Amino acid sequence: MSTASTLNEPNTTHPVSQGDEKSLWGNARQDVNTLKEAEHLGKGYYTNVSPNELNRELEKAEEDKFLVELDDGDDPKKLSTAYKWYITLLAGMQILNATYSSSVVSSAFSLIGEEYNQVQEVVVLTVSLFLAGYVFGPLLWAVIGELVGRKLTYISYLVLFIVFNIPCALAPNVTCLIICRFICGCAAAASMVTSGGVLADIWEPIRRGRPMALYSMCPFAGPVLGPIASGFIVDYASDYKWIYWSQMVFGGCCLIGVIFSFPETMTQVILIKKAKKLRKETGDKRYHTFSELNAPPFKQQLKIAWQRPFRMLVREPILIITSLYIGVVYGVLYLSFEMFPYVFRGDYQFTVWQSGLTFCSVAIGLLISYVVNLLFDKRYLRIAKKSIRETGQRPDPEIRFLPAIFIGGPCFAIGLFWFAWTAGRTHWLAPCAAGVVLGAGVVLIFISLLSYVSDAYTLYASSALAANTVVRSIFGAVFPLFALQMFDRLTISWSGTLLALIGCALMPFPVLFHRFGKKIRNKSDYARK
Repeated sequence: MSTASTLNEPNTTHPVSQGDEKSLWGNARQDVNTLKEAEHLGKGYYTNVSPNELNRELEKAEEDKFLVELDDGDDPKKLSTAYKWYITLLAGMQILNATYSSSVVSSAFSLIGEEYNQVQEVVVLTVSLFLAGYVFGPLLWAVIGELVGRKLTYISYLVLFIVFNIPCALAPNVTCLIICRFICGCAAAASMVTSGGVLADIWEPIRRGRPMALYSMCPFAGPVLGPIASGFIVDYASDYKWIYWSQMVFGGCCLIGVIFSFPETMTQVILIKKAKKLRKETGDKRYHTFSELNAPPFKQQLKIAWQRPFRMLVREPILIITSLYIGVVYGVLYLSFEMFPYVFRGDYQFTVWQSGLTFCSVAIGLLISYVVNLLFDKRYLRIAKKSIRETGQRPDPEIRFLPAIFIGGPCFAIGLFWFAWTAGRTHWLAPCAAGVVLGAGVVLIFISLLSYVSDAYTLYASSALAANTVVRSIFGAVFPLFALQMFDRLTISWSGTLLALIGCALMPFPVLFHRFGKKIRNKSDYARK
């Protein structure tokens, strides 16, 4: 038996990866500098390991003939390219399922209010509390995923999600509906913390750009698809509650795909299963994985998973500002689920399904942003290859700000100004065109800033991204709550102007971080130096 173990490389190519803080072992032997920066071992659990202690552990492991490693047949990175793309699409569908469910009720607000005799401010909680589940869910699912692996995490969340959509459809009162929506949100959050890690498991870093770019559209495609689908359901289905049954159907299809065609991709879980099999077949209890020797108690893992993101959020200026910027962008996205119907059903007298179709303009913006992101990614790869060839180091992460600086930030502000001062004043195509610009800006800001966070914090990226998820989910949950009051009191024109001015106020920060980010990182306890 070979003595090598394996490594899930930290993903520095995209924000949504959960592989950044996973086990640093095996292939890490080929990169001693990376190992010396490691703060944890084995299954991604956090330990206080000095470089000398880490090197001693490596030396011991190389002499340990009972240490189990991956063979080519076990290694998820050795899967065929076609199968990797299938897994990528399946992982993306998990995100699409979760985010579609967050917004699919938006076109049925009036019907929900009529059934339960509630004002719209209460009905909006069906979206806000679902998003509140994104605040709490990731902090728990991240630790559970470390213990049971990707596949079982997917199965667990999908079963919970499907089951609790039943009482959503049959809820006798609005309180039951809101509570069950919150539980569905907590369950769906598992996809947010798991799917990125799947891509890090199966794709080599140099090959990860395009899969991640495609995958990164799903958190935005889902919320946009929701009101489009629910518009048709409300106008043409026999019962508006098909908005809940449709979530069950979507989740059920994902569950079938995971059960029958999704392999376990998490290295640590694969190794543990392999070690157990060897112990059973040989009767020799000495076969083991590195993680089995170094796993701290579950309570310690949970404590760190909850504490570190919040500790970073109050100590790291880069993380604070990027989280606030992304939070505003995310909040505006969910506020648009009330802004578009308010304009198109009010000023233009659109039906529910016609109003839902106006979100196609935002979807077009998403597609444009995907193409733009690919162009920037090609440029980044050229610079990265040159930097590695000449210096042996990756380029500074501040280069990741360029899409937000030149396109994302301006498009976000311009799109809001455009929508604000054309809605209800001109032909309906004008505010729809503004939706294209707004959609492109939202996605480019999101990808650009989270790519920077992932690159800047490297081994601590999962904690940094968890903190960002909490902040943006709070914004997404809160913004819809004051939307109608703001539109009624300020009008759409001045409401949109206010949001656009906030976007303008945030635009300089990527420029400043691009210029001074390295100096700030050098003073950080967590960021890459």
